[in-house]
Amino acid sequence: MGKKTTIESTALTDHRESQPNELWPWSEFIQHHKRKLRLSTSQFAKHCKVNRESLYYWIKNPRCQPQERVRRRVEEAVNQQWAQFTGPEQIWETEEEPFAIVLREIIQDSGMRYDDISRRAGISSPNLYNWCAGLCYPTLTSLVLVIEVIQPRLPFTKGHIYQKLHNAMLRSL
Repeated sequence: MGKKTTIESTALTDHRESQPNELWPWSEFIQHHKRKLRLSTSQFAKHCKVNRESLYYWIKNPRCQPQERVRRRVEEAVNQQWAQFTGPEQIWETEEEPFAIVLREIIQDSGMRYDDISRRAGISSPNLYNWCAGLCYPTLTSLVLVIEVIQPRLPFTKGHIYQKLHNAMLRSL
């Protein structure tokens, strides 16, 4: 097998429950800090000034590592975010985005496919696609069913997810 790509970061020493100077694969570094800082992938990418698609690529391909200057910028942004972190109350405090964009980002962050979500929630796939396209809005019952399905894969409570989606829906109306 190939050699495991790892990084060493000062951000790791203060915020990980293990030995300092331990080396982590880059994808684990991203996922760990994204979850601990309670940021969506989109927020994490925006804060680190990297493309969201690059972040998804790094997470899905553990052997992949960014260029040295990009890696340093991400690590500095993570350290800066830790310095500003005030706890769970800062969850998903972003600019006002429409409901469809917020729903798509939450689904992407969960890592689940649209078909799996719709099947498990008992709603039709076209309905879920229409919600994510901004063509229509779900009923309260349907929204709760979707949240029930995706919440176990996210580091947020059902209440936080519902609040974010509900506020986005109100802004979109």
